[in-house]
Amino acid sequence: MKYRFLFLILLIVGCNKQQTTSTSLLDYIPTNTTLLIAINDNSVFDSGLVNNDFLKSLRKNEIYEAVFNKLQGLNHANPKTKSILAFTELGKGKFEFVYITKNKPDLFEIDDVKDKVIETLTYENRTVNKYILDGRTFFSMALEDKLVVSSSQILLENLIRSKGERKLDPTLEKLYRIANPDKPATIFINANDANSLLYSMAKEGSTIDFSHFSDWISLDIDMGQDHIDLNGVSMANDSIKQYINLFKNTAPLENITSQFAPANVDAIASF
Repeated sequence: MKYRFLFLILLIVGCNKQQTTSTSLLDYIPTNTTLLIAINDNSVFDSGLVNNDFLKSLRKNEIYEAVFNKLQGLNHANPKTKSILAFTELGKGKFEFVYITKNKPDLFEIDDVKDKVIETLTYENRTVNKYILDGRTFFSMALEDKLVVSSSQILLENLIRSKGERKLDPTLEKLYRIANPDKPATIFINANDANSLLYSMAKEGSTIDFSHFSDWISLDIDMGQDHIDLNGVSMANDSIKQYINLFKNTAPLENITSQFAPANVDAIASF
């Protein structure tokens, strides 16, 4: 009898337990994402983007400048939790962004913006807000407990249509799980679709096909005004010929080149 009474208590507790579900930020990225940045510390990452000398020099690059200008609307965002910034190519060399973070009432601070227009749109019974701030246009919508912001209305509409039907790339999922949460951000590059983006940063006349290098590349990033530190891994598809497979079954070795360099050396290149 005692055992029956105990079983009844456990059954009642189990039935009354609230079921909670949580969606990953990855669930909201476009299926054809070329580059993704998981931002752990928004203030440190933003500071690096603005002040880093190398990134300043990249603003002369046509694609980088166009993307950088589109991102200016996010200057009004003040996220308190982890966020994701994904870039997708819509048309050759034309990249649009999708920004995802947990939704908060004070996430966007636009009360002081004088030059602004706000419109409310509807798509498949979903509310989409259109913002024009200081001449720059972006769109936003709330999905579950997340806020999704994009420079492209098309990307938000695609997300609405495909929500719950899309499958995440398992390689990206694996790299996302092992990324260092203590770094300001982690960059994920889809090498299969990154030719347009990486060609723009490569030496003029370069014919390297980056899609043959690997599948996905993950890089934890730490940067200051005069440095960028990248540390990460790359994963390949065993069924496709990719350069990174040349290192398959090889053990890593400690790099000791610096121990043999002259004391007054300015730079070292080691492979």
